[in-house]
Amino acid sequence: MRVFNYKKLIDLKLTMETVSYLTEIDKYNKQQEFFIQQKPNILNQLIKTSKIDSIETSNKLEGISTSGSRLKYIVEEKIEPKTRNEEEIAGYRDVLKIIHESYDEIKISDNYILQLHKILLSHLNNSNGGKFKNTNNFIQETKEDGTQFIRFKPLSALETPQAVKDICSQYNEASKNSKINKLILIFTFVLDFLCIHPFDDGNGRISRILTLLLMYKNRYMIGRYISIEKQIEETKDGYYNSLLSSSIDWYKNTNDAFPFINYMLFVVLETYKLFNKKTIETVSKNKSKPELIKELFDNHIGWLTKNKIVELLPTISQKTIENTLTVLVKEKYVEKTGSNKTAKYRRFES
Repeated sequence: MRVFNYKKLIDLKLTMETVSYLTEIDKYNKQQEFFIQQKPNILNQLIKTSKIDSIETSNKLEGISTSGSRLKYIVEEKIEPKTRNEEEIAGYRDVLKIIHESYDEIKISDNYILQLHKILLSHLNNSNGGKFKNTNNFIQETKEDGTQFIRFKPLSALETPQAVKDICSQYNEASKNSKINKLILIFTFVLDFLCIHPFDDGNGRISRILTLLLMYKNRYMIGRYISIEKQIEETKDGYYNSLLSSSIDWYKNTNDAFPFINYMLFVVLETYKLFNKKTIETVSKNKSKPELIKELFDNHIGWLTKNKIVELLPTISQKTIENTLTVLVKEKYVEKTGSNKTAKYRRFES
C-alpha cells in the first residue's frame, strides 16, 4: 500500500547531479529576479510567446493539435473552438490564465485541483471535468511493432480521492519546513500525482499546470517567460523514460524518485538558460558591449566582482569586461576597491 510522507524529504540524500542542478537553478533565478526588476518592459513579448508555446506543446504531448494560425487566434480568444482538439486547447488556455493571474490565491487542495480540472475540460460536452475517475484506469504504451502493453497501473478509483487529499496535505505541511528543498518537494508531489493518475482524462496537462502553480508559489517564475511545457515536449523521451524509472515499485514505497526529479530539474535549468539567452539578445540589440557594461552599473546597487559581471553578461568576453572596467575606473564612472581576485566595482558616487 502506498504511503505518502514528505517530511522524509529532509533526510533525502541528494546526488551530485541533483545538487549541481539546484545550485545552477538558484543562481539563474537570482539573475532573473534582478533582470525583471530592472527591465520589466522588454519581457512582454516573452510572456506572450511562452503562453502560446505552453498551450500548444502541453496539448501536443497528448496528441492534441490544430493549425498554427487557429491556435494563435484561440489563445488570443479571437475565435471560438470548432473541433474537440480546439476545445481542449481552449480549456488549457483558460486554466493557464488562472495560474498566471491568481497563483497566490490558489490553495493546494483536492478541491482546487478538481476546480482546475473542471476548467480544463469546460469547453467539452459531456465531460467528466471536476470529477475523479470512477473506474480503474491504466497507463498504456505502444511498442515500435504496434503492440500495446500496460506500463503502469495507477491507484484504483476507490483509493484516489483520499490519495489526492494526502499528497496535498503532505505538501502543505512539508512546505513549512525551510530545510526541505522546494523544488525537490514540488517534483515529488508531481510524480505522486502522475502515479495516482486521478482523472479519466487530462492527467498529464493538469500535472504540468500544477508544476507551474507550485513553482510560482515558491517564486520560481521562469514559466511565465519561457515555456516549461515546450522544453518537456522537446525532450519527451526523457520525460517518459524518467517517469517510468521513478514509478517502479511505487506501490511498495521503495521507488527511486531521482530519475524524474533530475529530469525536471534539467528542464527547469534549460528554461533559465534560454531566458538568459533571449533577454541578453534583446537588451544587447543595437548596443555596444561597453554600453551594456555601463548599463549594468547604472541598474545595479552595490558592488560587483568581475566574475559576477561575466555571469550577468555571458555573451561578453572576460577580456572585454576587464578592458572596459579599466576605462570606466579611469573616467571615474565606476570606483574600484581591492585588487586582482578581490577587486570589486560599483557606480561612482559623487
